[in-house]
Amino acid sequence: MKFMLDQIEYKSKPTDPWSINSRIHNHAVDLTIEQLADEVMKGKTFVPALLKQGARSQANWISQQIICLDFDNEIIVDGNKIKQITMTEEKAIEEFQHEAAFIYTSFNHSRDHPKLRVVLVLDTVIDDKELMDNILKYFKLKYPSADEKCFERSRMFYGGRSIIWSDFNNKIILDRLLDNLPSIVKSTPNKSKGVLSPQYFSKGVIRGTKPSIHSSDDKYNKSIHNNNISLIINQFEYMDRVLNSNPITFNSRNEVYDYLKRQDLHTYLGIENKHFCCVFHEESKPSANIYINPDTGYWHYKCHSSSCGFTGTIIQVTERLTKLTNYKSLQFLMNAYRISLEKTEWQEQQESLIWSNLNILNDPEYIKNTYPAFFSMMRTDNYYNLLKEFHYIALENLSSMNQEGDALFYASMEYILKRLYPFHDFDNFKYFKKKDSLTRTNLFTYLNVLEKLPLDKLPDAYREKAEEEAKRKGFKNTIGFYTIPSYDANSLPETERLAKQFKELHMTVKNFDREMCLKTLGEEEANRVFPTRKGEEVAKVNVETARLLEETALMIIEAKGWVTEEEIFEYTVLDIDIEYTIKKNNKAIKDDHVLSEEEKKTWANNFKKKRWKKMLGGFLIAYGLERVRLNKKLKTDLNITYEDDGIPDNAFPFIIKKEEQKNISAIAVAEI
Repeated sequence: MKFMLDQIEYKSKPTDPWSINSRIHNHAVDLTIEQLADEVMKGKTFVPALLKQGARSQANWISQQIICLDFDNEIIVDGNKIKQITMTEEKAIEEFQHEAAFIYTSFNHSRDHPKLRVVLVLDTVIDDKELMDNILKYFKLKYPSADEKCFERSRMFYGGRSIIWSDFNNKIILDRLLDNLPSIVKSTPNKSKGVLSPQYFSKGVIRGTKPSIHSSDDKYNKSIHNNNISLIINQFEYMDRVLNSNPITFNSRNEVYDYLKRQDLHTYLGIENKHFCCVFHEESKPSANIYINPDTGYWHYKCHSSSCGFTGTIIQVTERLTKLTNYKSLQFLMNAYRISLEKTEWQEQQESLIWSNLNILNDPEYIKNTYPAFFSMMRTDNYYNLLKEFHYIALENLSSMNQEGDALFYASMEYILKRLYPFHDFDNFKYFKKKDSLTRTNLFTYLNVLEKLPLDKLPDAYREKAEEEAKRKGFKNTIGFYTIPSYDANSLPETERLAKQFKELHMTVKNFDREMCLKTLGEEEANRVFPTRKGEEVAKVNVETARLLEETALMIIEAKGWVTEEEIFEYTVLDIDIEYTIKKNNKAIKDDHVLSEEEKKTWANNFKKKRWKKMLGGFLIAYGLERVRLNKKLKTDLNITYEDDGIPDNAFPFIIKKEEQKNISAIAVAEI
């Protein structure tokens, strides 16, 4: 692909655009899209079009194959730029996953204020400037929140920080794109500039990109008979006649997905041989195969080429070939296999409940104004996205199998993460995300916006399924089943109360687990939030450390009426073999390695702090204490001085002291 590329690398947004402008028109290059991505990550500026020697201008435009959309998430009000988020990282990936070659962040990008560049590649070089203007106009109308200036043929785009998503095989099919242009062309004021040549609208029974079977060796081409790939790419209306499937009816989308994944991909694609040339890239020797997973019964497509590596079920294969959204791709498959979806009255009611909930979750401003404590716990988009994903999974699992109560479904955290982040290297990615997502799921359960069901409350068929799935995957606990409660004016006030209680009891999101719930809220509440771990005992070392911390705190409070948390940690001596415990919990440390005293001291201090955070709320309730920050008046009342207590006049740490009047809405703590 030919375009203009500056030769200077920048580490931050250029402050000398005039310098780039004066030299970039002299640097035409011919690079692949992968090479362009590398250059952009070096901080180089590019113009996605080939220009004549001379000034960078529309008049010197020669041709173009790359389109770059610029989302700065800003609007101009009274001449000032105002942040207005319309395109987040997650939304960009979802929107452009089947079209973009890559998406990168600008130098000034942040999670709070995303600044993104979406790079698209046409399957054909355009050398007709009127046609190119119409194509750019199409994208301008489709994405009105994109920067207007990015739709100029000679626009410069700066390099950036990181690529958040890429699929270098993606191409915008010109023939398919042009189907969308006539309505735009008709609205063009200058008719002479808006008329497209007749060849752009040639039609046939099957029209568009041909399947990528490019082998020059006849023995490979002969392995493909009755190939259906062109029909799928062009979304052939009568695909059901080709497949000749019998009509079938299901009650839930999940049942539809399960049925489709069990359909033989050889028959669907019209490919007979086990090994064949991949349909997603050009090659001369077969690198792809189709196989069935014996554990699930699902058919899979796999390309073993390092340049492609595509893998997926019939769902992903269809999405990739058709370039349709997941919803439209599913509709195509349902029509092809003559599948109908019939919903019962109960399913209709549950769908209404779930969509009502999603309507609330999609309006954080309402939550902020009406339920501020709940809003403060839903800290970022990651919380909302995870909770919404539970709703989407529930929608897919509205089976006729259970027609009483709320929608019942199960999903492992790995499955949910793969849905939320489908384009990440999952084996590396899940290490960082799984723990956070599990904590958030437990918080949702505590807040009553998600309900976990214990095995003894499940219908027999579901319980057997849970036990079988846990055994098959070697899980320590059974699979978790969930229901989605209604977010209405009766339930959300209770969620707000629980959110307030969470803060009042000094509970923390980072440390929220069964141990904290057990020590702070009691066994009944711990069993509600963690039903599959009912009866599980807290580790002895944790129990013993909590007891020692409690004894130290009470002893000091009894002596002088108050205590700082640092004093508690300092005067609590752990009755454990610290070096043995560290090595037992960190397999990376070799048995013959001798830990330094400083390493052991640091670990012991952190361990005590962690145990303290988990027990703090229950400790305060049990002994009628409160945790408050010191101020000048409190220092005077408690006679706290630097000479006697070591707290400087300008220092105001938190202390634990006897509570004069109980004022928190806490529940009684059970004996542990």
